[in-house]
Amino acid sequence: MRTLFLFLLCIIFSIVGYSQSKMSTNTSLLLMSLKHDTLSIENSKKIDKRFAVRKLGNARYVNAFIHLSETDAIFNALRELEVKVNSRFSGLITACVPINKIEAIAMLDDVKYVETGTPVTIMMDNARTDMKIDELHSGVDLPHPFLGTGVIVGVVDLGIEYGHVNFWNYDQSELRVKRVWNHYDTTGTPPQGFNYGTELTTKDEILNAKYDTDINLHGTHVAGIAAGADTISNKFYGVAGDADLVFVGYDIQRDGMDNVGICDGMKYIFDYAASVDKPCVINLSLGSYLGSHDGTSTFDKLTDSMVGKGKIVVEAAGNASGKQSHISKTFTSELSDSLSSFLGWRISNSREVDIWGDEGMKFTIQLYAYNSSDKIVKKTFDVIDASLETGNEKIYKLNGYNGIKGTLSVVSEINPLNGKPHVFISPDFNRIVGSNYIGFTIRAYSFGRVDAWANEDTYFTDLNVSGYTKGDEQGSISDFACGKRNISVGAYVTKNSYIDCDGKEYDTENSMGDIAPFSSLGPTSDGRMKPDVTAPGAAIVSSVSSYCIFHESYPVINKKIWNDQIYFYNVMEGTSMASPCVAGVVATWLQANNNLTPEDVKSILKKTSIQDSFTGRLPEEGSNTWGYGKLNAWEGVKECLKMNPEGIESETVKPVIILSNDSNGFNLLFTQPSDHTKISVFDINGRQIYDRQINGVGSGEEIPIRLEGVSSGLYIVKVQSRQSSLVLKMILK
Repeated sequence: MRTLFLFLLCIIFSIVGYSQSKMSTNTSLLLMSLKHDTLSIENSKKIDKRFAVRKLGNARYVNAFIHLSETDAIFNALRELEVKVNSRFSGLITACVPINKIEAIAMLDDVKYVETGTPVTIMMDNARTDMKIDELHSGVDLPHPFLGTGVIVGVVDLGIEYGHVNFWNYDQSELRVKRVWNHYDTTGTPPQGFNYGTELTTKDEILNAKYDTDINLHGTHVAGIAAGADTISNKFYGVAGDADLVFVGYDIQRDGMDNVGICDGMKYIFDYAASVDKPCVINLSLGSYLGSHDGTSTFDKLTDSMVGKGKIVVEAAGNASGKQSHISKTFTSELSDSLSSFLGWRISNSREVDIWGDEGMKFTIQLYAYNSSDKIVKKTFDVIDASLETGNEKIYKLNGYNGIKGTLSVVSEINPLNGKPHVFISPDFNRIVGSNYIGFTIRAYSFGRVDAWANEDTYFTDLNVSGYTKGDEQGSISDFACGKRNISVGAYVTKNSYIDCDGKEYDTENSMGDIAPFSSLGPTSDGRMKPDVTAPGAAIVSSVSSYCIFHESYPVINKKIWNDQIYFYNVMEGTSMASPCVAGVVATWLQANNNLTPEDVKSILKKTSIQDSFTGRLPEEGSNTWGYGKLNAWEGVKECLKMNPEGIESETVKPVIILSNDSNGFNLLFTQPSDHTKISVFDINGRQIYDRQINGVGSGEEIPIRLEGVSSGLYIVKVQSRQSSLVLKMILK
């Protein structure tokens, strides 16, 4: 009988371990939190916000990625467990999952891994001139202005005022917002194929809804930078003002936000763009500092799979530079060596730390309570082996012990997506007073590297204790920005002083032209250069939601009355502002070349980005501060035209375009093949100063015309061939 009991006990524990190994650390943390919930209303609300729990009918659901074998049986089983499938990808779905059935879902044979959504945060902490947007808008040396015409700009964000004057067309006669999906509005119908939120598809629906939340304004600012068109008596408009807009909105303060919903939002936007046969760029001024930072996360892989020809995603690099949010150590021959640090917190909520080792690496971690005044360890917790296949789940209650009250949760796994040992630490303290800290020590028993990242409200400190490590800013980039096919954007300074509507002067003391002090740095943990490029992101003026109750918490630079309503333009800063600068520019590039891929965009950035006295001379592979340099919209669109001249509208394209004129001459870009071509240049008196015969020129080929010794001024360029005859005017600088 005793043998049978032990046998059954072993089976029970193997089942528990099996299901646990198929759940992410975030999923395990959710279940642990629910099991230890005091059932107080305050605590339940905290759990619901942290994990973005929503009510669907009478049940509580969370968003999740589910990795699975795609069989009819598995989808039938998921339906029986009341799982609501949203997006389907190869070997993966996004779904709304009942929180009381997560363990049952993980135990299904065809389910490989259940990953509830990771919380995300907004990346907020003279731009057009610096990026050469004015030349782009004016059509200087171009066949016509480039304003994002015929392109979709998608924005996944929060705090969006749908009918802001900045989102109408240039003459304010037509609303450019074509679709809205509010994830947390339960009053309407979700988009086809999805099971949550409300979709708005008509102008009246969009204008009547007004906004997604009244306690944030971030998304209106972001969208205004990317594609604002309010040029009438206002100089704070955006880049791609002729593009159509699609918004996916959240309410992060009230309901939370996760990366699963963002993936659904991207799919929704790309699907709409495909339905109207237009290229599309999506801006994500959102992110998370938690994750493996190597491009292997489900979010990064899904993003990589969704982009391609005419489909680009631009992401903010993050604002963690200088916040001591990262530490690392490479363990070599000294197996007794260790990595130790203490955790500090800037505010009382949202404290989390993510620790990752190299694939196959073995290490342990031990946490303890430390008092910096007494300089002694007050309490130690278990030594946790991060290398266990079945993982670990530990939760410690501290009921006012030595000034700390709350819980300390630790979850570990061998992550099935990359084979790396992974430890997640989540303190939930109601109180931590005096000189009390949580510390930890990692000891490796194999070779390899360990990295640890803290979320935006947590940092690593050594407390001046010998042998301990304080945080650095290397690798501080958002995990979202670590994908292999996204365009990640850092920020530099183009404004360091301004005056608001009341005449109050502000001075940020940032150095004009230099990298913004908050802009996160690369590299990724697998050694790739990030960010890809930098753009203006410090003290940027753009539209904000007039419905936000906090809209005057930021300096108001301009107020505009239109249709009896006041619209506001405020200053904000962060890589949240730099990212839409690039997204808007990419929209203009997609106008020139509808088929641009992410790889094309990176190639253009590498070739055209500005290097100056602040960036210094950058290496061929770029820099983990500047990427390939500062964005140059004007030179970039020229590269797009060279790659695909046929991408320009046929009724406006010229067979030859003048490019890059300077004191020594100019270049001619041929947008069509040209045989037996004669090129002549005349001064304003009709005197011929240049003559050249070329037998054959290919489409997209650029021909240099050198005019040494010729004075600046107006010249006439005549290009004759079998196909066409063209006369152009050109000002030699």
